[in-house]
Amino acid sequence: MKRKALVCVFLFIMISTVLSFTTLASGYIPSSNYGSPQNIGVSFDFSDDDNWDFVLGYGASEEIRSVLAAEADGRFGDAGFMNLGISVEVDYKLENGQWKSDMVGAEGLISNSAWFNVEEGKYTDQIYIYCYDLDDCFTDGVLSGGKSYFDSHTMYFRLRFCIDYNDENDDYTYYSSWSDEVSYNNGETENPAVLINHTPVLKSAELKKYDNGEPYLFLTIEKPHDDIMKLNSISNQEVHTNVWLKVGSGEWKDNDTYGVGLEGFEVEIDDYFNDGGTSFDSFVYDVKFRYEFDYENYPTAGKTGKIYSPFSNVISHGMPAYSNASSWAQADLDKAQEYGLITDRMKNNMSGPITREEFAELATRLYEVYTGQKAEPAPASTFTDTTNPEILKAFKLGIVAGVGNNKFAPQVLINREQMAAMLNRAVKVIAPTVDLSIAGAPTFADEKEIESYFVENVKFMAKNGFIGGVGNNKFAPKNTSTREQAVLIALRVYETYK
Repeated sequence: MKRKALVCVFLFIMISTVLSFTTLASGYIPSSNYGSPQNIGVSFDFSDDDNWDFVLGYGASEEIRSVLAAEADGRFGDAGFMNLGISVEVDYKLENGQWKSDMVGAEGLISNSAWFNVEEGKYTDQIYIYCYDLDDCFTDGVLSGGKSYFDSHTMYFRLRFCIDYNDENDDYTYYSSWSDEVSYNNGETENPAVLINHTPVLKSAELKKYDNGEPYLFLTIEKPHDDIMKLNSISNQEVHTNVWLKVGSGEWKDNDTYGVGLEGFEVEIDDYFNDGGTSFDSFVYDVKFRYEFDYENYPTAGKTGKIYSPFSNVISHGMPAYSNASSWAQADLDKAQEYGLITDRMKNNMSGPITREEFAELATRLYEVYTGQKAEPAPASTFTDTTNPEILKAFKLGIVAGVGNNKFAPQVLINREQMAAMLNRAVKVIAPTVDLSIAGAPTFADEKEIESYFVENVKFMAKNGFIGGVGNNKFAPKNTSTREQAVLIALRVYETYK
Protein backbone atom coordinates (compact mmCIF):
# COMPACT_ATOMS: atom_id res chain seq x y z
CA MET A 1 0.00 0.00 0.00
CA LYS A 2 2.85 2.29 0.96
CA ARG A 3 4.62 1.44 -2.27
CA LYS A 4 1.48 2.30 -4.27
CA ALA A 5 1.26 5.66 -2.56
CA LEU A 6 4.88 6.42 -3.36
CA VAL A 7 4.33 5.49 -7.00
CA CYS A 8 1.29 7.80 -7.17
CA VAL A 9 3.26 10.64 -5.62
CA PHE A 10 6.10 10.02 -8.07
CA LEU A 11 3.72 10.03 -11.04
CA PHE A 12 2.07 13.22 -9.80
CA ILE A 13 5.45 14.94 -9.50
CA MET A 14 6.44 13.76 -12.98
CA ILE A 15 3.19 14.97 -14.55
CA SER A 16 3.38 18.30 -12.76
CA THR A 17 6.99 18.70 -13.84
CA VAL A 18 6.16 17.93 -17.47
CA LEU A 19 3.24 20.35 -17.46
CA SER A 20 5.35 23.06 -15.83
CA PHE A 21 8.15 22.43 -18.31
CA THR A 22 5.71 22.60 -21.22
CA THR A 23 4.34 25.92 -19.96
CA LEU A 24 7.78 27.37 -19.41
CA ALA A 25 9.06 26.03 -22.71
CA SER A 26 6.23 27.76 -24.54
CA GLY A 27 7.37 31.07 -23.10
CA TYR A 28 3.79 32.13 -22.38
CA ILE A 29 1.87 32.35 -19.11
CA PRO A 30 -1.54 34.09 -19.21
CA SER A 31 -1.98 37.11 -17.00
CA SER A 32 -4.05 36.88 -13.85
CA ASN A 33 -4.78 40.63 -13.87
CA TYR A 34 -6.92 42.27 -16.56
CA GLY A 35 -7.73 45.89 -17.22
CA SER A 36 -11.35 46.98 -17.26
CA PRO A 37 -13.38 47.67 -20.42
CA GLN A 38 -12.26 50.86 -22.16
CA ASN A 39 -14.01 53.87 -23.75
CA ILE A 40 -17.45 53.04 -22.38
CA GLY A 41 -20.40 54.81 -23.97
CA VAL A 42 -24.15 54.46 -23.64
CA SER A 43 -26.95 55.17 -26.10
CA PHE A 44 -30.73 54.75 -25.93
CA ASP A 45 -32.58 52.63 -28.48
CA PHE A 46 -36.29 53.49 -28.43
CA SER A 47 -39.21 51.92 -30.26
CA ASP A 48 -42.10 52.75 -27.92
CA ASP A 49 -42.85 53.13 -24.21
CA ASP A 50 -42.84 49.37 -23.73
CA ASN A 51 -40.00 48.44 -26.04
CA TRP A 52 -36.66 50.13 -25.47
CA ASP A 53 -33.13 49.36 -24.38
CA PHE A 54 -29.77 50.81 -23.53
CA VAL A 55 -26.77 49.96 -25.69
CA LEU A 56 -23.37 49.98 -24.00
CA GLY A 57 -20.32 50.09 -26.23
CA TYR A 58 -16.85 49.23 -24.97
CA GLY A 59 -13.34 48.33 -26.05
CA ALA A 60 -10.79 45.69 -25.07
CA SER A 61 -8.11 46.51 -22.52
CA GLU A 62 -4.44 45.97 -23.34
CA GLU A 63 -4.42 42.74 -21.29
CA ILE A 64 -7.41 41.41 -23.22
CA ARG A 65 -5.69 42.27 -26.50
CA SER A 66 -2.60 40.44 -25.29
CA VAL A 67 -4.34 37.17 -24.39
CA LEU A 68 -6.32 37.28 -27.65
CA ALA A 69 -3.10 37.71 -29.61
CA ALA A 70 -1.56 34.76 -27.77
CA GLU A 71 -4.56 32.59 -28.64
CA ALA A 72 -4.46 33.69 -32.28
CA ASP A 73 -0.76 33.00 -32.82
CA GLY A 74 -0.77 29.67 -30.96
CA ARG A 75 1.20 30.60 -27.83
CA PHE A 76 -1.89 30.10 -25.66
CA GLY A 77 -2.51 26.57 -26.92
CA ASP A 78 1.18 25.66 -26.98
CA ALA A 79 1.34 26.44 -23.27
CA GLY A 80 -1.39 23.85 -22.63
CA PHE A 81 -4.34 26.23 -22.22
CA MET A 82 -7.65 25.98 -24.04
CA ASN A 83 -11.27 27.19 -24.25
CA LEU A 84 -10.58 30.89 -23.78
CA GLY A 85 -13.79 32.75 -23.04
CA ILE A 86 -14.20 36.51 -22.58
CA SER A 87 -17.50 38.00 -21.50
CA VAL A 88 -18.61 41.36 -20.18
CA GLU A 89 -20.91 41.95 -17.21
CA VAL A 90 -23.10 45.00 -16.63
CA ASP A 91 -23.78 46.64 -13.29
CA TYR A 92 -26.23 49.52 -13.00
CA LYS A 93 -28.08 51.79 -10.63
CA LEU A 94 -30.69 54.53 -10.76
CA GLU A 95 -29.69 57.96 -9.43
CA ASN A 96 -27.97 57.51 -6.05
CA GLY A 97 -29.40 54.07 -5.44
CA GLN A 98 -27.53 50.82 -4.95
CA TRP A 99 -25.60 49.09 -7.67
CA LYS A 100 -27.40 45.94 -8.69
CA SER A 101 -24.39 43.87 -7.62
CA ASP A 102 -24.84 45.21 -4.05
CA MET A 103 -28.56 44.47 -3.77
CA VAL A 104 -29.54 41.71 -1.39
CA GLY A 105 -31.20 38.88 -3.25
CA ALA A 106 -30.53 40.36 -6.70
CA GLU A 107 -30.13 37.79 -9.44
CA GLY A 108 -26.94 37.46 -11.51
CA LEU A 109 -25.63 40.38 -13.51
CA ILE A 110 -26.49 40.82 -17.18
CA SER A 111 -23.67 39.19 -19.12
CA ASN A 112 -22.79 38.52 -22.72
CA SER A 113 -19.83 37.12 -24.64
CA ALA A 114 -17.48 39.78 -25.99
CA TRP A 115 -16.96 39.32 -29.71
CA PHE A 116 -13.44 40.38 -30.54
CA ASN A 117 -11.50 39.27 -33.62
CA VAL A 118 -7.73 39.59 -33.85
CA GLU A 119 -7.58 38.79 -37.58
CA GLU A 120 -9.97 41.63 -38.40
CA GLY A 121 -8.53 43.93 -35.76
CA LYS A 122 -11.92 44.13 -34.05
CA TYR A 123 -11.51 45.12 -30.41
CA THR A 124 -14.85 46.83 -29.77
CA ASP A 125 -18.28 45.42 -29.04
CA GLN A 126 -21.60 46.32 -27.43
CA ILE A 127 -24.10 44.82 -25.03
CA TYR A 128 -27.85 45.49 -24.90
CA ILE A 129 -29.75 46.06 -21.65
CA TYR A 130 -33.47 45.70 -22.37
CA CYS A 131 -36.15 47.40 -20.33
CA TYR A 132 -37.38 44.07 -18.94
CA ASP A 133 -33.84 43.29 -17.71
CA LEU A 134 -34.23 46.13 -15.22
CA ASP A 135 -37.51 45.05 -13.62
CA ASP A 136 -35.96 43.20 -10.71
CA CYS A 137 -34.15 46.32 -9.52
CA PHE A 138 -37.10 48.72 -9.53
CA THR A 139 -40.55 48.76 -8.05
CA ASP A 140 -43.44 48.12 -10.41
CA GLY A 141 -44.05 50.95 -12.82
CA VAL A 142 -40.97 52.99 -11.95
CA LEU A 143 -39.67 52.76 -15.51
CA SER A 144 -43.00 53.43 -17.18
CA GLY A 145 -42.98 56.10 -19.84
CA GLY A 146 -39.99 54.72 -21.71
CA LYS A 147 -37.60 57.37 -22.91
CA SER A 148 -39.45 60.28 -21.31
CA TYR A 149 -38.68 58.82 -17.88
CA PHE A 150 -35.06 59.82 -18.41
CA ASP A 151 -35.91 63.47 -18.93
CA SER A 152 -35.65 63.80 -15.16
CA HIS A 153 -33.79 60.64 -14.09
CA THR A 154 -30.29 59.36 -14.63
CA MET A 155 -29.15 55.77 -15.08
CA TYR A 156 -25.57 54.75 -14.29
CA PHE A 157 -23.63 51.82 -15.72
CA ARG A 158 -20.27 50.14 -15.31
CA LEU A 159 -18.75 47.07 -16.94
CA ARG A 160 -16.17 44.43 -16.16
CA PHE A 161 -14.61 41.54 -18.05
CA CYS A 162 -14.82 37.92 -17.03
CA ILE A 163 -11.99 35.77 -18.44
CA ASP A 164 -12.04 32.01 -18.20
CA TYR A 165 -10.03 29.14 -19.65
CA ASN A 166 -8.65 25.81 -18.54
CA ASP A 167 -5.80 23.35 -18.90
CA GLU A 168 -5.66 19.64 -18.16
CA ASN A 169 -5.48 20.25 -14.42
CA ASP A 170 -7.70 23.18 -13.57
CA ASP A 171 -10.24 25.79 -14.59
CA TYR A 172 -9.30 29.46 -14.32
CA THR A 173 -11.62 32.45 -13.92
CA TYR A 174 -10.55 36.06 -13.53
CA TYR A 175 -12.48 39.33 -13.30
CA SER A 176 -11.23 42.74 -14.28
CA SER A 177 -11.93 45.76 -12.11
CA TRP A 178 -15.06 47.74 -12.88
CA SER A 179 -14.82 50.32 -15.62
CA ASP A 180 -15.39 54.02 -15.14
CA GLU A 181 -19.05 54.85 -14.66
CA VAL A 182 -21.11 56.22 -17.52
CA SER A 183 -24.53 57.78 -17.20
CA TYR A 184 -27.57 58.38 -19.36
CA ASN A 185 -30.29 60.96 -19.24
CA ASN A 186 -31.95 62.78 -22.09
CA GLY A 187 -30.14 66.03 -21.28
CA GLU A 188 -26.61 64.65 -21.64
CA THR A 189 -25.05 65.18 -25.07
CA GLU A 190 -21.58 64.55 -26.47
CA ASN A 191 -20.17 66.52 -29.41
CA PRO A 192 -19.35 64.07 -32.24
CA ALA A 193 -17.50 66.76 -34.22
CA VAL A 194 -15.02 67.14 -31.36
CA LEU A 195 -14.69 63.41 -30.72
CA ILE A 196 -13.90 62.56 -34.36
CA ASN A 197 -11.37 65.38 -34.78
CA HIS A 198 -8.19 63.26 -34.58
CA THR A 199 -5.81 62.31 -37.37
CA PRO A 200 -5.70 58.50 -37.84
CA VAL A 201 -2.59 56.51 -38.70
CA LEU A 202 -2.42 54.02 -41.56
CA LYS A 203 0.23 51.44 -40.61
CA SER A 204 0.25 49.32 -43.78
CA ALA A 205 -1.61 48.67 -47.05
CA GLU A 206 -0.74 45.17 -48.20
CA LEU A 207 -1.66 44.06 -51.73
CA LYS A 208 -3.16 40.55 -51.69
CA LYS A 209 -5.14 38.19 -53.95
CA TYR A 210 -8.38 36.33 -53.47
CA ASP A 211 -8.57 32.68 -54.47
CA ASN A 212 -9.96 33.73 -57.86
CA GLY A 213 -6.90 35.93 -58.49
CA GLU A 214 -8.63 39.28 -57.98
CA PRO A 215 -6.58 41.85 -56.03
CA TYR A 216 -7.53 43.54 -52.81
CA LEU A 217 -5.82 45.69 -50.22
CA PHE A 218 -5.57 44.76 -46.57
CA LEU A 219 -5.27 47.91 -44.49
CA THR A 220 -3.83 47.86 -40.98
CA ILE A 221 -4.70 50.84 -38.81
CA GLU A 222 -3.21 52.10 -35.58
CA LYS A 223 -5.49 51.86 -32.54
CA PRO A 224 -7.91 54.82 -32.82
CA HIS A 225 -7.79 57.74 -30.44
CA ASP A 226 -9.87 57.26 -27.27
CA ASP A 227 -12.31 59.96 -28.41
CA ILE A 228 -13.04 58.13 -31.66
CA MET A 229 -13.57 54.89 -29.76
CA LYS A 230 -15.90 56.73 -27.39
CA LEU A 231 -17.89 58.07 -30.36
CA ASN A 232 -18.10 54.50 -31.61
CA SER A 233 -19.44 53.42 -28.21
CA ILE A 234 -22.13 56.07 -27.84
CA SER A 235 -23.45 55.47 -31.38
CA ASN A 236 -23.89 51.68 -31.27
CA GLN A 237 -20.65 51.03 -33.19
CA GLU A 238 -21.30 53.35 -36.12
CA VAL A 239 -17.90 54.97 -36.75
CA HIS A 240 -16.74 53.80 -40.19
CA THR A 241 -13.52 53.96 -42.19
CA ASN A 242 -13.70 55.91 -45.46
CA VAL A 243 -10.91 54.81 -47.85
CA TRP A 244 -9.56 56.91 -50.73
CA LEU A 245 -7.39 55.64 -53.57
CA LYS A 246 -5.31 57.37 -56.23
CA VAL A 247 -4.09 55.29 -59.16
CA GLY A 248 -0.90 56.43 -60.90
CA SER A 249 -1.03 60.15 -61.58
CA GLY A 250 -4.83 60.23 -61.46
CA GLU A 251 -7.12 62.01 -59.05
CA TRP A 252 -7.99 60.87 -55.55
CA LYS A 253 -11.27 58.92 -55.54
CA ASP A 254 -13.56 57.81 -52.74
CA ASN A 255 -13.20 54.02 -52.61
CA ASP A 256 -16.17 53.39 -50.31
CA THR A 257 -16.70 53.03 -46.59
CA TYR A 258 -15.69 49.94 -44.67
CA GLY A 259 -16.21 48.18 -41.39
CA VAL A 260 -17.04 49.33 -37.90
CA GLY A 261 -14.44 49.45 -35.16
CA LEU A 262 -11.87 47.60 -37.26
CA GLU A 263 -8.10 47.99 -37.13
CA GLY A 264 -7.53 45.64 -40.07
CA PHE A 265 -9.84 45.09 -43.07
CA GLU A 266 -10.07 44.26 -46.76
CA VAL A 267 -10.57 46.96 -49.40
CA GLU A 268 -11.99 46.05 -52.80
CA ILE A 269 -9.91 47.49 -55.66
CA ASP A 270 -10.98 45.40 -58.67
CA ASP A 271 -12.71 48.43 -60.21
CA TYR A 272 -9.26 49.96 -60.65
CA PHE A 273 -7.15 46.90 -61.37
CA ASN A 274 -9.60 44.42 -62.90
CA ASP A 275 -7.33 43.67 -65.86
CA GLY A 276 -4.14 43.30 -63.87
CA GLY A 277 -3.86 39.53 -64.35
CA THR A 278 -2.09 37.54 -61.69
CA SER A 279 0.91 39.80 -61.16
CA PHE A 280 0.33 43.02 -59.28
CA ASP A 281 3.87 44.30 -59.01
CA SER A 282 3.15 46.92 -61.66
CA PHE A 283 0.20 48.41 -59.78
CA VAL A 284 0.82 52.05 -58.92
CA TYR A 285 -1.36 53.70 -56.30
CA ASP A 286 -1.64 55.84 -53.17
CA VAL A 287 -4.08 55.01 -50.37
CA LYS A 288 -5.30 56.92 -47.32
CA PHE A 289 -8.37 56.88 -45.11
CA ARG A 290 -10.39 58.89 -42.64
CA TYR A 291 -13.11 58.14 -40.11
CA GLU A 292 -16.71 58.84 -41.10
CA PHE A 293 -19.72 59.38 -38.87
CA ASP A 294 -23.36 60.07 -39.72
CA TYR A 295 -25.31 62.20 -37.24
CA GLU A 296 -28.35 60.00 -37.78
CA ASN A 297 -26.62 57.49 -35.50
CA TYR A 298 -26.55 59.99 -32.64
CA PRO A 299 -29.88 61.82 -32.77
CA THR A 300 -29.25 63.36 -29.34
CA ALA A 301 -26.91 65.84 -31.07
CA GLY A 302 -29.85 67.24 -33.04
CA LYS A 303 -27.88 67.46 -36.29
CA THR A 304 -27.89 65.79 -39.69
CA GLY A 305 -25.27 64.91 -42.27
CA LYS A 306 -21.88 63.23 -42.20
CA ILE A 307 -18.69 64.40 -40.52
CA TYR A 308 -15.12 63.19 -40.98
CA SER A 309 -11.80 63.03 -39.22
CA PRO A 310 -8.69 64.45 -40.94
CA PHE A 311 -7.14 62.10 -43.49
CA SER A 312 -4.45 59.69 -42.39
CA ASN A 313 -0.95 59.55 -43.77
CA VAL A 314 -0.58 58.24 -47.34
CA ILE A 315 0.91 54.83 -48.19
CA SER A 316 2.16 54.32 -51.73
CA HIS A 317 2.77 51.25 -53.87
CA GLY A 318 4.87 51.29 -57.02
CA MET A 319 5.25 55.05 -57.09
CA PRO A 320 7.74 57.34 -55.40
CA ALA A 321 6.66 59.24 -52.33
CA TYR A 322 8.28 62.28 -53.91
CA SER A 323 10.39 63.06 -56.97
CA ASN A 324 13.15 65.33 -58.29
CA ALA A 325 14.80 65.71 -54.87
CA SER A 326 18.44 66.59 -54.24
CA SER A 327 20.57 63.67 -53.09
CA TRP A 328 21.61 65.47 -49.89
CA ALA A 329 17.95 65.84 -48.85
CA GLN A 330 16.63 62.35 -49.51
CA ALA A 331 17.35 60.74 -46.12
CA ASP A 332 15.51 63.50 -44.25
CA LEU A 333 12.74 63.66 -46.87
CA ASP A 334 12.14 59.96 -46.27
CA LYS A 335 11.58 60.74 -42.59
CA ALA A 336 9.32 63.66 -43.45
CA GLN A 337 7.28 61.40 -45.72
CA GLU A 338 6.97 58.82 -42.95
CA TYR A 339 5.60 61.50 -40.64
CA GLY A 340 3.20 62.69 -43.35
CA LEU A 341 4.72 66.15 -43.77
CA ILE A 342 5.07 66.11 -47.58
CA THR A 343 1.91 67.43 -49.20
CA ASP A 344 0.50 66.28 -52.53
CA ARG A 345 0.99 69.65 -54.17
CA MET A 346 4.77 69.70 -53.71
CA LYS A 347 5.74 66.00 -53.91
CA ASN A 348 6.32 65.83 -57.68
CA ASN A 349 9.15 68.39 -57.77
CA MET A 350 10.90 68.68 -54.43
CA SER A 351 13.79 70.81 -55.70
CA GLY A 352 11.47 73.40 -57.26
CA PRO A 353 10.76 76.78 -55.62
CA ILE A 354 7.97 76.89 -53.04
CA THR A 355 5.03 79.27 -53.22
CA ARG A 356 3.12 80.93 -50.39
CA GLU A 357 0.24 78.55 -51.00
CA GLU A 358 2.47 75.47 -50.78
CA PHE A 359 4.16 76.70 -47.64
CA ALA A 360 0.82 77.48 -45.97
CA GLU A 361 -0.27 73.92 -46.74
CA LEU A 362 2.98 72.62 -45.24
CA ALA A 363 2.47 74.71 -42.08
CA THR A 364 -1.08 73.40 -41.71
CA ARG A 365 0.13 69.83 -42.22
CA LEU A 366 2.79 70.35 -39.53
CA TYR A 367 0.10 71.52 -37.11
CA GLU A 368 -2.27 68.62 -37.84
CA VAL A 369 0.43 65.94 -37.76
CA TYR A 370 1.92 67.32 -34.55
CA THR A 371 -1.35 67.79 -32.66
CA GLY A 372 -3.41 65.01 -34.23
CA GLN A 373 -6.19 67.59 -34.53
CA LYS A 374 -8.03 68.71 -37.65
CA ALA A 375 -7.73 72.47 -38.04
CA GLU A 376 -10.85 74.48 -38.82
CA PRO A 377 -10.73 76.84 -41.82
CA ALA A 378 -11.57 80.52 -41.71
CA PRO A 379 -14.58 81.63 -43.82
CA ALA A 380 -14.18 81.14 -47.57
CA SER A 381 -14.60 84.90 -48.04
CA THR A 382 -11.43 85.69 -46.05
CA PHE A 383 -9.35 86.25 -49.20
CA THR A 384 -10.46 87.31 -52.63
CA ASP A 385 -7.75 85.38 -54.49
CA THR A 386 -8.00 81.92 -52.85
CA THR A 387 -10.46 79.61 -51.16
CA ASN A 388 -7.89 76.87 -50.50
CA PRO A 389 -9.07 75.37 -47.18
CA GLU A 390 -5.47 74.66 -46.08
CA ILE A 391 -4.60 78.36 -46.41
CA LEU A 392 -7.78 79.27 -44.56
CA LYS A 393 -6.86 76.83 -41.77
CA ALA A 394 -3.39 78.36 -41.47
CA PHE A 395 -4.94 81.84 -41.36
CA LYS A 396 -7.39 80.92 -38.60
CA LEU A 397 -4.56 79.34 -36.60
CA GLY A 398 -2.64 82.62 -36.87
CA ILE A 399 0.20 81.04 -38.84
CA VAL A 400 -0.20 83.05 -42.06
CA ALA A 401 -1.39 86.51 -42.94
CA GLY A 402 -2.49 88.21 -46.11
CA VAL A 403 -0.58 90.70 -48.23
CA GLY A 404 -3.21 93.45 -48.05
CA ASN A 405 -6.46 94.27 -49.84
CA ASN A 406 -7.96 90.94 -48.70
CA LYS A 407 -5.45 89.03 -50.81
CA PHE A 408 -3.09 86.19 -49.98
CA ALA A 409 -1.03 86.00 -53.21
CA PRO A 410 -0.95 82.17 -53.22
CA GLN A 411 1.27 81.80 -56.32
CA VAL A 412 3.94 84.24 -55.22
CA LEU A 413 7.19 82.58 -54.16
CA ILE A 414 7.76 82.78 -50.42
CA ASN A 415 11.02 84.31 -49.22
CA ARG A 416 13.18 83.20 -46.28
CA GLU A 417 12.04 85.85 -43.79
CA GLN A 418 8.36 85.10 -44.52
CA MET A 419 9.06 81.40 -44.13
CA ALA A 420 10.74 82.02 -40.76
CA ALA A 421 7.76 84.08 -39.61
CA MET A 422 5.19 81.45 -40.61
CA LEU A 423 7.05 78.62 -38.90
CA ASN A 424 7.75 80.69 -35.78
CA ARG A 425 4.01 81.30 -35.52
CA ALA A 426 3.41 77.57 -36.06
CA VAL A 427 5.72 76.79 -33.11
CA LYS A 428 3.72 79.18 -30.93
CA VAL A 429 0.55 77.32 -31.85
CA ILE A 430 1.73 73.72 -31.53
CA ALA A 431 4.10 74.17 -28.56
CA PRO A 432 3.02 77.33 -26.71
CA THR A 433 4.87 76.44 -23.49
CA VAL A 434 8.37 76.23 -25.00
CA ASP A 435 11.01 78.89 -24.49
CA LEU A 436 10.33 81.47 -27.19
CA SER A 437 13.11 83.85 -26.20
CA ILE A 438 15.73 85.01 -28.70
CA ALA A 439 18.50 85.61 -26.17
CA GLY A 440 21.73 84.26 -27.60
CA ALA A 441 20.47 84.24 -31.19
CA PRO A 442 23.09 84.96 -33.86
CA THR A 443 23.44 88.37 -35.45
CA PHE A 444 23.60 88.34 -39.24
CA ALA A 445 25.70 90.71 -41.32
CA ASP A 446 22.66 91.56 -43.46
CA GLU A 447 20.23 91.87 -40.54
CA LYS A 448 19.28 95.39 -41.66
CA GLU A 449 17.73 93.84 -44.76
CA ILE A 450 15.26 91.87 -42.64
CA GLU A 451 11.91 93.60 -42.28
CA SER A 452 11.62 94.88 -38.70
CA TYR A 453 8.49 92.86 -37.97
CA PHE A 454 10.27 89.64 -39.02
CA VAL A 455 13.51 90.11 -37.03
CA GLU A 456 12.33 88.23 -33.91
CA ASN A 457 10.95 85.41 -36.07
CA VAL A 458 14.25 85.01 -37.91
CA LYS A 459 16.30 85.13 -34.71
CA PHE A 460 14.15 82.51 -32.98
CA MET A 461 14.38 80.14 -35.94
CA ALA A 462 18.14 80.69 -36.25
CA LYS A 463 18.79 80.31 -32.50
CA ASN A 464 17.09 76.93 -32.46
CA GLY A 465 18.83 75.67 -35.58
CA PHE A 466 15.68 75.49 -37.70
CA ILE A 467 16.90 77.94 -40.37
CA GLY A 468 20.57 78.74 -40.82
CA GLY A 469 22.44 81.36 -42.79
CA VAL A 470 23.52 81.10 -46.41
CA GLY A 471 27.24 81.70 -45.84
CA ASN A 472 29.45 84.70 -45.01
CA ASN A 473 27.31 85.24 -41.90
CA LYS A 474 24.35 86.30 -44.05
CA PHE A 475 20.69 85.28 -43.79
CA ALA A 476 19.51 86.48 -47.24
CA PRO A 477 15.97 87.31 -46.07
CA LYS A 478 14.63 88.10 -49.54
CA ASN A 479 15.91 84.91 -51.17
CA THR A 480 13.36 82.26 -52.09
CA SER A 481 13.50 78.65 -50.97
CA THR A 482 12.92 75.22 -52.46
CA ARG A 483 10.21 72.79 -51.44
CA GLU A 484 12.72 70.33 -50.00
CA GLN A 485 14.39 73.04 -47.93
CA ALA A 486 11.01 74.08 -46.54
CA VAL A 487 10.05 70.50 -45.70
CA LEU A 488 13.33 69.89 -43.89
CA ILE A 489 12.82 73.02 -41.79
CA ALA A 490 9.35 71.77 -40.85
CA LEU A 491 10.88 68.37 -40.08
CA ARG A 492 13.36 69.94 -37.65
CA VAL A 493 10.53 71.76 -35.88
CA TYR A 494 8.44 68.59 -35.66
CA GLU A 495 11.25 66.38 -34.33
CA THR A 496 12.44 69.02 -31.86
CA TYR A 497 9.09 69.40 -30.12
CA LYS A 498 7.55 65.99 -30.72
